[in-house]
Amino acid sequence: MQFGRELEPWAEASASYRVEDRLTLGPVWQPVPRTTLRLDLSRAQTEFRDPVPGFTGTPRRDTHRSAQLEAEWRALRNLSLKASLQSYRQSSSDPAGNFHGSQLTAGASLLF
Repeated sequence: MQFGRELEPWAEASASYRVEDRLTLGPVWQPVPRTTLRLDLSRAQTEFRDPVPGFTGTPRRDTHRSAQLEAEWRALRNLSLKASLQSYRQSSSDPAGNFHGSQLTAGASLLF
């Protein structure tokens, strides 16, 4: 489990910087010698702070959540196959900042 806080400059009328608090959990399991399963869960809260003078809108706050499951199989000493599925969602006090999606990836690595 990891916790992190980031401060970043931001250039909008609603904020001059943003603060992000992120919590991540990432267990790894090896059910058999050449197979590894990973689960990555993350949640981030972002606050946009210090608006420019004259800004009268609602301060922006975002919540981002994601989950990713990855499987890796070492088929041979120099060949690995990977697949992962990720789902993510962001909710925001700014309607333009709301989104969600998912993705599926697959790949192979050949070392020589």
